[in-house]
Amino acid sequence: GEWTESTNWTTPYTPHCQWYGVTCNGDGAVIGINLTSNGLSGKLTPRISEFHSLQVLDLGDNDIKDKIPSTIGDIEYLTHLRLSFNSFGETVPTELKQIQHLEMVHLHGNRLHGTMPLLNNQHLRDESSFISDCGYPTNFDQPISCPHCTICCNSNGICESTEQNSLQRGFNGYIRFMPIFGILILGFTLTVVIVSSYYERYYNHKYSHEGDGQDGHLEADDAADRQSITEISIFEKDEQYALESIGEDSVYSYIFSENKFSWLVTLFVVILQTGALLYFVDAAIREPENETSDWIYSWKCPRDNLECMNENDVSDLGWVIFYFLMLAHVSKDFINGLKLTVLCSKRRHGRYAMIKYFCGGFILIWISSLAMFSSVLYNKAIARSETELIENAVIVLFVCDVDEFSHMAVRAVKSLRTGTREASDEIATLSAAVEKMSADFCKLQKKMKVRDEEMEFLSEERDEELKLVQKQYEEMKMCLRKKDEELKKVLQSNVQLELRMKSLEGRVMLWIQSHPVERPIDNPDLGDYETPSARCVDLPYED
Repeated sequence: GEWTESTNWTTPYTPHCQWYGVTCNGDGAVIGINLTSNGLSGKLTPRISEFHSLQVLDLGDNDIKDKIPSTIGDIEYLTHLRLSFNSFGETVPTELKQIQHLEMVHLHGNRLHGTMPLLNNQHLRDESSFISDCGYPTNFDQPISCPHCTICCNSNGICESTEQNSLQRGFNGYIRFMPIFGILILGFTLTVVIVSSYYERYYNHKYSHEGDGQDGHLEADDAADRQSITEISIFEKDEQYALESIGEDSVYSYIFSENKFSWLVTLFVVILQTGALLYFVDAAIREPENETSDWIYSWKCPRDNLECMNENDVSDLGWVIFYFLMLAHVSKDFINGLKLTVLCSKRRHGRYAMIKYFCGGFILIWISSLAMFSSVLYNKAIARSETELIENAVIVLFVCDVDEFSHMAVRAVKSLRTGTREASDEIATLSAAVEKMSADFCKLQKKMKVRDEEMEFLSEERDEELKLVQKQYEEMKMCLRKKDEELKKVLQSNVQLELRMKSLEGRVMLWIQSHPVERPIDNPDLGDYETPSARCVDLPYED
């Protein structure tokens, strides 16, 4: 194909030091060839080794095929070898390890496979100095094996640094460190118990001597009785305190029961939580060539740049928020575990009670510490933004709450069993109640039938009485009519009498007018008004 830039390469008699991409020293020897992104194709000739003074060979981002010639190992002064983003295939020649001064080797973006030869990495110290396709996913069954590469890239063109922290380097992974982590947690728990025990002994010794002089006047029997009562109340308070500390809504509380099956349930849940959290720890290993690792690649190695860039967007503020959320969640269980271990150190408890309190405290401290440890490791492996950091923390915290969900499941199963028995009892009770109601209903029907008959009989009597009343009413009505007629006749006779009275009055007035009054006589016995006309006179009566 056509080169992108081929200045002076095809011009006759032009010195090779003036060819595009060729650099020479003062003696005219070629010390650098840089034809990156120049549209080259074909294959790399084995005669490349004839450039004995060559220090820089950069043929990146072209279309060169076939294999890397083994003669490249004869270029003893070569320091920079960049063959990335081509189509080289097969394996990397083992002769490459003969070069002792390599400072940069970029072989990613090809179709190489097999094992990378062990190079002299004395000068390969920079982050982007040694890069190959040693990451997952890959276009082959296995990616190229390169234990000493500083950055591994995958078939998607995304890369990741292989630098490991001191913990992973020291134990060759996190899983091998977990037994030591468990021993550390156990040692910490035992230390808390021992320190608390010595502190309690010192505290009681100090105040017992102070109390001897003040309470010496008390009777011995009364003091013994009070001590016995106090110990009983203290034991009850300790049991309630332990139950509240470990959580009444958790299967961890089954440790304080006397049922051995409940202990097995608690042990199963603890093993389940530990195994789930260890899966997160194992998946957080920073080995790009490890297929089981969940590590998210966050580096980019551009075609036009010799340096790779980390594109992880998680800021320090994001980690601060993450630690705050995690501590806010797991600190409760951790502190409650400390409370139980302190309670275990009390000398008033028996051996059985001390073992239970110690186991409960160790479980809380172990699960909370392991959750914090695994969450930090797993987020460093896969979180590439603040939102992913919080999301992953929530997933791990869900594992911490398995004990509470298991308790709810146990309660549901228990309620199902008791609920079945209760349902059977309720069905029997309801059946008896239904039978009783049926008998009562029959009795009520009989009573209603008798009552209907009584009502029918009373209805007939009422009808007869009503007819009698109606008859009496008609008779009274006829009587009233007669009385009314008689009253009318009396009124008519009264009217006639009044007319006769008026007629009589009129006649009397006419008679008085026709007989004038005579002058009174002087008769002292009769008075001034006695006249002859004042005497009784018979008036004619006309009918």
